[in-house]
Formats: sequence, C-alpha cells, structure tokens
Amino acid sequence: VAHELRNPLASTEILVGLLAREVREEEPAALVDDLRSELRRMAAIIDASLSFVRTEAPRWELEDPRALIASVVAGARTRSPEGVEINSEIGASPDQVAMDREKLESVLVNLVQNACHALLEDPDSAAPAVTISCDVEGNAQPELVIRVADNGPGVPEALRERIFYPFFTTRESGSGVGLALAQKLVAAHGGSLLLERQPVGACFAIHLPIRTDLRGEFAADGEATR
Repeated sequence: VAHELRNPLASTEILVGLLAREVREEEPAALVDDLRSELRRMAAIIDASLSFVRTEAPRWELEDPRALIASVVAGARTRSPEGVEINSEIGASPDQVAMDREKLESVLVNLVQNACHALLEDPDSAAPAVTISCDVEGNAQPELVIRVADNGPGVPEALRERIFYPFFTTRESGSGVGLALAQKLVAAHGGSLLLERQPVGACFAIHLPIRTDLRGEFAADGEATR
C-alpha cells in the first residue's frame, strides 16, 4: 500500500511545484502552498507507518544509561523551543545495561518532543520544563526506570487509554505513530512504557529489566534464549 501511494504522491508533488511557478496571484499561491503541505503530511504518515510495521529486533550492546540520558538531554537543549527548560535527574544506575541505545534514544527523543509540544500549547504554563530522570526501582526484581515528565496540561482522562493506539493523534500535524512505535520498541527490550499519574503535567515512564551481560542471544521480544 505504501509503495502504491508513494508513487502518485511524488508525482503530485512535482505537479504542484510546476503549478506554483505558473501561479502569481496571492490567494491561489497560498492555496498551492497549503496543498504542498498536505501532500508532505501524507508522505510523513506513510513513512511513519512503515517505521511502525518494520521495527527490527534490538541490536544488543552493553551501554551506560547515564550516558544515554546525557546525550538525550544535550540534544534536547539544543533543539527545544525557546523558553522550555530541559532538566535531568540521575539516581542509581548500573554502569552497563543490555540495550539497543539507538532505539531507546529515539524513544526518549520522541517523548521529549511530545512534552515540548504540550508545553507550547499550554498558555497557562509560566515556567515550562521537561525533566528526564533515571533510577533503579523494585526489590525482588529491580528495574531501570527512565521518566520523561513535564509541567504542562497533562493528558485528559478520556484520552489516557487511547494515546498509545496506532494513528491516534490530537495534533493537526501529527501522524499518531510516535507513541505506538515507542511502546513497541520498549516492549522489544522486555520492558513497558506507561503513562503515570501525577498532580501536574504528564509523566511517561520506561521500565526496563536490568541485564548486565550479553550471554545468550536476545530475541525480538526482549527475552533471552539459549
């Protein structure tokens, strides 16, 4: 389906570009720009859909979770909208945990971006901030828990069960695949991605099993096989 849609979309975008050269009046030119924007949005949805269904199994390496958080925070501070503060809180953490760093980093970047969008859409947020934290929780089976929290408007109760559904979005320009893909990538690590309740804002928590060696081969669902 993606292949069949991509070809006419590409052709249509070329035709719109040619049309833009012919249009000189202000109003028709604006309509052409709107049409081009919608075509690009359709193409982005197709790309996101392919990413969701083509998720590869994790490429396991031993990585330092604190280095992962530091990288995400540094990138977020560079790309975050003006006025949004990016904070980090690092608690207990093993020096090395088995993970696919690239995939987990993409999950965290997506969560931070979502938080920034929510903060920008909240006119009542006086000091918008996103906090990325990392800690070890649990006694019987300790887990590495990474949280991305903001002080924005939070997620309405009616939407809490739906935000992880593929293609569900509340943003006009959103594809609705980001959170569904993030949940899928975390599940591939044998973990879970949860929306926690807090008095203010939204808090997404990534719970990961702590594996400190690469013995055996990890399956796509995150379980170790021998």
